[in-house]
Amino acid sequence: MKVAATLMGAGVAVATIFSSLAPAVSADLVVAVKERSKTCAGSTGMGNPQLWHQGIVINPVSKTQIPIGLGAGTNWRTDPYDSNSWRVQLHGLAWVRGLVDQYRRTSDQASLDLAIATIRSHIQASASDPVVLKESMKAHPVSLRLDTISCLASVIGLPEDISAEAERLAAWQLTEKNYAINHNHGLMQNLSLARLGCATNRADLIDAAWIRMLKEIEFVVDEQGANNEQSTGYAEYNKRKWTDAIGDLAACDEVYVINDAAQSVIERISKLGTFIQQTTQPDGMLVPIGNTYGNRQGDLSLGGQPLVAYYNMGYAMGRSNWNDPSAMYWTLRFGPKRMRHGHEDRMSVTYFVNGGRVLVDGGHSGHDKNSLKAYLMSPGAHNAPQVVGKKFKSGSKTDLLRANPDPVRATFTVADKSYGVTRTRHLLADNPSKTLATLDYANGSEVLVPWSVDPSLKVAGYLPGLTQIGGTRAATIVTVDAETCAPLMPTAESKTIASNWRTTAQSQKMSVQGKRVFSVITPGLNTYTCQIAPTGDGVVVTVSGPGYTSTVSAGANGLS
Repeated sequence: MKVAATLMGAGVAVATIFSSLAPAVSADLVVAVKERSKTCAGSTGMGNPQLWHQGIVINPVSKTQIPIGLGAGTNWRTDPYDSNSWRVQLHGLAWVRGLVDQYRRTSDQASLDLAIATIRSHIQASASDPVVLKESMKAHPVSLRLDTISCLASVIGLPEDISAEAERLAAWQLTEKNYAINHNHGLMQNLSLARLGCATNRADLIDAAWIRMLKEIEFVVDEQGANNEQSTGYAEYNKRKWTDAIGDLAACDEVYVINDAAQSVIERISKLGTFIQQTTQPDGMLVPIGNTYGNRQGDLSLGGQPLVAYYNMGYAMGRSNWNDPSAMYWTLRFGPKRMRHGHEDRMSVTYFVNGGRVLVDGGHSGHDKNSLKAYLMSPGAHNAPQVVGKKFKSGSKTDLLRANPDPVRATFTVADKSYGVTRTRHLLADNPSKTLATLDYANGSEVLVPWSVDPSLKVAGYLPGLTQIGGTRAATIVTVDAETCAPLMPTAESKTIASNWRTTAQSQKMSVQGKRVFSVITPGLNTYTCQIAPTGDGVVVTVSGPGYTSTVSAGANGLS
């Protein structure tokens, strides 16, 4: 099969494409191609053939067993959790790929028969049941379902009724109003079209998918390598899926791509890999930003990256060491208004030290629309300054005014008008002492500065100007007035933190209020002194503990 010359141009062998890749990316894609030859694309985590032949599947989010029925007897309204995430998986028929793969590997006819019967059952249900039709004809389940049919087509010639369903789903996805452009759902749509085209010798489908992907990549991954979905978890997901896309196109027999165009995509995927490394904590887990579960694995394999980095998409982050699991790691959010899988988290800060999270955002509990989800996405669930007496305005951007990514003592300044007046946050990260400091204020108004402690830790005590966090990752938060040194007494409350799908815990949240709030965060249970700066410009805080001293100054121009 050859793809249309108008799209692909002169033929370029797959080996030639691979030879031009960076080594790390090349290895990833070679593995992707090899795996594609062994199993159905995007094989499932929804259980195993033994369960499937009993009419039971695993919910890949909750990891629980769900009886749904067998083949023609499948209950397509099964929804024990009233969960959108579950309905996507159910109507995506993802486990059916596992049945097809079982047949591919073992020639088990019963698995193939059950796969065909299950697909047919869903076709019939969506034609007769409006509830099933409504849930099944959304962008994500449609692309997953077409993936499943493509998987079947790679093994056998499609029966006439299933072939007609594949044509219907492909046509639906090719309709522009149904296209989830510049989103991971759009990529999934394109992947399923390309996979069906490869399995059924349909060059037109591969053409359409590849043209869309070439247009999308520059929006999905910017020139620096940051993903546009405002979520560290979805950045990692996009990296995997774009790697799959290039691997699938390369593996499809006699499919040729324009080398320069493919290289552009590959370079952005490689940069996205660097971004993911920068958003990975020293313990190897992704820092939970946006819609990201707390147990999401990151990547520390690349090495050789700067200690401090920042991205125009709205991320600054740094660490004290790349090879020390107990290193300090911090993040600061800014940038465009909330979109896609992002939260109202601009100006929010997280802090990791001595092997674990200390200051955390609200987290992600899943995609179900409810009061918990609304709270977790709101400004109140994040470590960002709030302007007292002013209403937050969604849709505002936060500007990066200053960036000094010094590997020893980095400083950043961000500002916006999300509350109708200019609010400003200065941040300083001192790597040798593992100290993080912020200075917050808003023109003409007081600010409320919250700090949420990881649920595994407990606040050991509150004193004027001092919060001590006990446990295995002890830490100290100093809070003083940045003009007078007056200690700011924290108020404490318990807040809900989400660590995983529908999994929550209570976090101790402390907040301080003032005109110019100066916070200094250090590891260990420490004490502090504050004095007016010798120049008269602001104050100087020194935090001390056994064998430990850290000094930070706050003045008119920020932190130093």
